[in-house]
Amino acid sequence: MLMQEIARFNTLLAKVKVQLSQLERGIKGLDLISEELEQVMENLLLNRVPQSWKFLYHSLKPLSSWTTDLIKRCDQLRDWIHKGQPNLFWISGFSFPTGFTTALQQQSARRQSVPIDNFIWEFQFLPDLRFPPKPARITARTTPAIPPVSKLNSKRNFANLKNSRAKSSAIPVILFWFLSVRVLRHPCRV
Repeated sequence: MLMQEIARFNTLLAKVKVQLSQLERGIKGLDLISEELEQVMENLLLNRVPQSWKFLYHSLKPLSSWTTDLIKRCDQLRDWIHKGQPNLFWISGFSFPTGFTTALQQQSARRQSVPIDNFIWEFQFLPDLRFPPKPARITARTTPAIPPVSKLNSKRNFANLKNSRAKSSAIPVILFWFLSVRVLRHPCRV
């Protein structure tokens, strides 16, 4: 899963690098600027993400925020390579989060030598952020994409999303734990 994510992000980064290099040469008068490069240049001037860069993940952010976000996504993968499996995963930072959750279920199925169809997901919210979580082996602790109008009610033992204060951009991070749980199937009688 990690290698697939890296390959996808490398494809995007290569595309960005080639187009920016071609655009630079075009602006210097060394190459012709194609219609696609002209659209890239127009989007850059308007702080918009060029359409040819939007194939990896959906984002409505302007180019400046999208670039910062892209760097964070690449950092997550780089840290995973150099420091080992992280304690927390930013699940919305993956280009294909479904592949990540499927890989977790495959790990569970292989360890228990049962078909992957025998597993379902359970979720536990982790409201106490004072202690850093330990690394998860088969399960994963994640930080999902949380809408800015939500926040965690930490006075209860479970996550309770409610509206945040108006004009408040600071929200707590909500962590939850993906637990791949084996379901015992009973034969159906007809």
